[in-house]
Amino acid sequence: MILPLVSIIIPYHNKKDTIFRSVDSVIKQTYTNWELIIIDDCGEDKLEINSLPKDDRIRILFNELNLGAAQTRQRGIENSKGVYIAFLDADDWWGKRFLEVCTKKLSYIQDCAGCYVNIIEVKNGEEKKRSKRSGLSNILNTNIAYRRPWQTSGILWRKSVVGSWGVLKTHEDSWFEVMTSKNNNVLVYAEDENCFYDQVGNNHLSSLTSKPDSTLNQQKLFIMIYKEFWKCLDFKHKVILYHRLIRGQLRIFEYCPEFSSEMGNILMKLNPCLFWIRNQIFTMKVIRYFLKRSNYKIKF
Repeated sequence: MILPLVSIIIPYHNKKDTIFRSVDSVIKQTYTNWELIIIDDCGEDKLEINSLPKDDRIRILFNELNLGAAQTRQRGIENSKGVYIAFLDADDWWGKRFLEVCTKKLSYIQDCAGCYVNIIEVKNGEEKKRSKRSGLSNILNTNIAYRRPWQTSGILWRKSVVGSWGVLKTHEDSWFEVMTSKNNNVLVYAEDENCFYDQVGNNHLSSLTSKPDSTLNQQKLFIMIYKEFWKCLDFKHKVILYHRLIRGQLRIFEYCPEFSSEMGNILMKLNPCLFWIRNQIFTMKVIRYFLKRSNYKIKF
């Protein structure tokens, strides 16, 4: 029996101290029919082909310009050949049965976009298991309302349903997942394996990105969700999405007021009522105060 090919994409940018651990976790997989595409995103520390293990399943591509994680992963999709696809960050790593467990799960649960595993957060040698939600998970609602129980590196996707990574520099993983949800809105959970998430790396995008950039990218994400999905949301998640938008506008006033006019024009086109609320800063604060204490509380 020929096993389905799995394509693994690793975007690389100045992570020589950790990428070999990531690659080693791929080579040690009990599931052997995979291809690994490493894409060097034009960083200062170039990745030498000769420094990688000699394996015909591994190839390396080089970006001519620094594209960022989102567009680099998108290039990986375009160069992949697998039935399934995974995006492993260059400072994360898998348990040895990750591919075996996920492909097996996807083989008998057909109507889902992908499979995710436990996330073990590693900091200074200490391991902490992220809270899990078993069973089937609604991709769209989870991205609107809750802390994601999965990690980008800990999901195996069906390539046939994956969406676009877009161009955001932060929150690009949520953008990708929401775009994928348009094709299939379900992730299934497999409890039998782990993905290890390195929280200490000195090259985490979240720690390098300014608050204004992060705030604007997050607001762009939720504006896109409003435009694309508002009509299909239930009442609860409509309220939570309003909460997200209101909180985002308050953060824009605080961290990047130079963009407040631009974002206001976008909201005006989306919903004049929301635009009016947005211009009443005190009203927004009052609404958010009560929403935080309502039945629609969310974790930020």
